[in-house]
Formats: sequence, structure tokens, C-alpha cells
Amino acid sequence: MSSRDRTRKSGGENSPHESKGDKFDPRRAAADSIYTAIIAAQRIAGDGPLCEALEKLAGETGQNVLRYAAQVLNGKTLGRRPIDDREALRRIAAFSPDRRRYAVGMVARQMPGGDDAKVRAKNERRLRRKVHEKAVK
Repeated sequence: MSSRDRTRKSGGENSPHESKGDKFDPRRAAADSIYTAIIAAQRIAGDGPLCEALEKLAGETGQNVLRYAAQVLNGKTLGRRPIDDREALRRIAAFSPDRRRYAVGMVARQMPGGDDAKVRAKNERRLRRKVHEKAVK
């Protein structure tokens, strides 16, 4: 493999994958200065300023990735909140054990969106799973 082929594979002359001794990379310099500013701000005030900066940047750019990063730093859990089915499970548990299988369908019809067949089926699956998990424990 010739040196010309190696240059092509590594991305050319302005590649960010060049070794440290090669040409000046403005992106790397910008990243280093941002890193230095973040470390200085953390020493002074903790993670608060970094979270605020990420939130502002997310608001300006519309990138939720930055908002999620701020939430992780704040210690918030990501993802969907679990649906609270305690009342529905309590109503199902009130039925006798041999009728609980049918009770899931009846309770799912009474839940919000129970008129729609797809929503009702989704609610039934979720409730059946939770009843089964509770029975296994």
C-alpha cells in the first residue's frame, strides 16, 4: 500500500484522524477550549451551569439529544413513565381467581380509550402481563 493510498483511507490532508504532530485542526482546538471552559465552570459551581448551557443550546437548535444529556447530568431518568394501573389491578384482584382472566377484559373496557379495539387490546396485554408478574412473585 502506497503512502498516497494511506492518505486516501485516513480521510485526506484535513482529516480529524491525523496524528497529533500533523497540521493544526480548528475543530480539535475548539473542542479543547470548550472542555477547558466546562471543567472551570464545574470547579466553580458544579454541574448546574453545564446543564443550563445544554438546555439553552437544545432550545436554540431544537436538538433533544442535548436536552437528554442535561437530564442525565441532573439525575433524571429517561424514557417513558410507567402507566399507573394500581386501580385497575385492584379491581381485577377483587374477582375470584377463576374469574380474573375474564376480569382483565372487563376492566380494560372501563379504562380510558376502552372503546377503541386497539387501545383495549393494548391495555389488556399490559394488565395481563402485570397480573402474571404479580402472581409469579
